[in-house]
Amino acid sequence: MQRRDMVKLGALAGASVALQGGFRLQAANATPLPILPFQVPLTVPPVARPVMSTRDTDTYQSLKHASAPVRDQP
Repeated sequence: MQRRDMVKLGALAGASVALQGGFRLQAANATPLPILPFQVPLTVPPVARPVMSTRDTDTYQSLKHASAPVRDQP
């Protein structure tokens, strides 16, 4: 069996589930998850600037290693 045949079978199986209403039943019984605000602000790093550029290649200086605290999931 070729990859193209597998894709066709997957699309056919997905369409049959969708036509039978399988997606609607799962969504109707699902409870929404609580939306919590972000606890830590997003840190945006500076834009990387190439150290050297040629016609088809940009070379960047390697970044410094840093450590950050990892928060446990509640």
